[in-house]
Amino acid sequence: MATSGGYIAGDVRAGWAVTISPQVFKTIEGLMDLTIPKLVSDKIDTTRYGVSRLHTNIPGLDTVTDPVLKLIRDASAVSSPNQQLLYALKTARTSSFWRFEVAAQDDPSVNLFEAYEGYFRVSEIGPSVQVGTLNMIEVTLVFDGNYFNHQVPAVSQLGPNPW
Repeated sequence: MATSGGYIAGDVRAGWAVTISPQVFKTIEGLMDLTIPKLVSDKIDTTRYGVSRLHTNIPGLDTVTDPVLKLIRDASAVSSPNQQLLYALKTARTSSFWRFEVAAQDDPSVNLFEAYEGYFRVSEIGPSVQVGTLNMIEVTLVFDGNYFNHQVPAVSQLGPNPW
């Protein structure tokens, strides 16, 4: 179920690696909505004016869009330790290896997820619009330019949804 360009709850997972080899991920608790990063190519105009009335272009460099995570706020270090660590990542300005997984099928019994991976840092974190009685926080990540990749559907590396 999509909302505001993202995905809701059990359909997606997000986490960052605390070690690269072997990869050990910290999965984000309370993830309610996620805008998946995508590649967007610049358009370079190659139009030659003459008989044709159409503009032409070629693809330029790709930009990785900013992923946005919307979380149910849980200030408890016991029930949501990874939410607390997001604030530390922001303060430290640390670039981390992130993985975003989207269910490859609507059938929840099939544990296949399409993944997007790359190095991102926390750009913004703070309170968001309240949903009913739930306090929310919004986290915006920024691509750091080192690596971004799309993975074909496979078993989740982030484990079961913590919610």
